[in-house]
Amino acid sequence: MIKKAGLPKSVTFSRHRAQHFFSALALLCLALLFPGAPWSPFIIHHLDRLKARAGMTLAKWRGCGPASLSLRGRAGIPGAKIEALNSSSGWATLSDARGEFLLPGLLWYPGASYELLIHTDGGEAALVKLDAPRDFPEGGIVDVGGLDLSQSSIQRGVEPGELYGITSVSYIDYDAENAGYYREVFERLTEGLAGDEEKLEAVNTFVATKLNYDETAFTYDSPREIMEKGSRYCGNLSLAMATLLRAGGYKSRVLDLSDAAAPPNTHVLVEVNLGGAWRLYDPTFGLIFRNEDGTVCTYRDLRLKPRLLTGALARTAPRESRRRLLSRLPGIYESGFHHFYQFRR
Repeated sequence: MIKKAGLPKSVTFSRHRAQHFFSALALLCLALLFPGAPWSPFIIHHLDRLKARAGMTLAKWRGCGPASLSLRGRAGIPGAKIEALNSSSGWATLSDARGEFLLPGLLWYPGASYELLIHTDGGEAALVKLDAPRDFPEGGIVDVGGLDLSQSSIQRGVEPGELYGITSVSYIDYDAENAGYYREVFERLTEGLAGDEEKLEAVNTFVATKLNYDETAFTYDSPREIMEKGSRYCGNLSLAMATLLRAGGYKSRVLDLSDAAAPPNTHVLVEVNLGGAWRLYDPTFGLIFRNEDGTVCTYRDLRLKPRLLTGALARTAPRESRRRLLSRLPGIYESGFHHFYQFRR
């Protein structure tokens, strides 16, 4: 009878150790990626980022990317917010009155994919997965057509606040060192005013007096310095207003807008949350836009009804800058391109 030669005990022992190691590794991966685990989305998010970086690196080695890409499509929902998770640009967009949108600032390379988050304030959110075209499109724009949110491939009912990879919001620190100064200015500006809109208009008008074209500095040590010296830049003036509103107990955010021109025209404003709606103020020129019923417009209102913007500019914009604003601002609002800046806490 021929006996099996077998393996030396040391080899057998090493093989068993390897089997135990890979079994333990498999169990660890299963635990980390298990859908019900609270840490699973975090792990998957970072794995997706590593995969994307590897894909871009490989594309560079092959000499075919990455390159800037825009997505054009129809969300079917007027005024819906569309953004790509893990977008390197941080731009989001709002669909127009027909539900159509253009989302800029994505990266194309062979094998790239995108997760589009589509939602409205207080409404249901959906997550749409799309693959990049094999070849870079002429003009850098891909038409993805209509996004039918009833398709089985689209994930519905997602909670945007629970997703990783949202880059359309940046967080800034509140200048607590000068908190007393901001509180004093706010109280002085709003003394004797009872209503929220009156107070917000007073602050908006005050900051507009700080528009100073002779002040060329782009960065400041604090919003207080902006208020004391003035600034020619809308971003600085909007930060100053948001800081005053924070001192007065209002929840606000800074809104950065851009159009699709090359080079782009940009403008920065402030949104204030009143009764669950984000009301829009332009502290650079002291402008307030209103709906037909007299309520202060939201950014979404102006995106869906451009005539509200042009009408307000024609009536209330400073005479010396009215023509320039009418030539620049409508395109900035009508693109839908935006990015938010909010205080951390």
